[in-house]
Amino acid sequence: MGGVSNLIVSAAYAIGGAVGSKYLTQMVLGASNVGYVGYAANIAAAFVAGKAVGMFTRNKQAENSVILGGVIMAVIRFLSDQTPLGSTLQQYGLGDYEASTWLSPARYVNGAQSALVDIPTALRPALPAGKGGMAGMRGLGSGTYSRARGTY
Repeated sequence: MGGVSNLIVSAAYAIGGAVGSKYLTQMVLGASNVGYVGYAANIAAAFVAGKAVGMFTRNKQAENSVILGGVIMAVIRFLSDQTPLGSTLQQYGLGDYEASTWLSPARYVNGAQSALVDIPTALRPALPAGKGGMAGMRGLGSGTYSRARGTY
């Protein structure tokens, strides 16, 4: 009964567990989310999130899927940090882009030095001007998406 649909629902819960445990841990630990403390916190967050989902949905399969997703994410993070796999993939340009702005095409402020994306003027938050105007806020006043240049 519902083989493929059950698989899709379980996969969605697992993805939610992976992403949720990662960001929950980062939100709670901040800069301390490194090394074995970070891995243990990811797994703990996966179990807490899984139990919460299980209590809310009263669905043991959903609970297990969330926990599985969080544990898999922690294992992938461990392998990426502690083995040559992570540095090899980064060498070929693969990295953690899930917290990106997802602008397409992405225009970088200085692509050779950082992954800071030049955000179009229309998408920039409206910030109140301080005493110095835009002084000290490098990258917000102009760029490749600037209206002065006529791009976008």
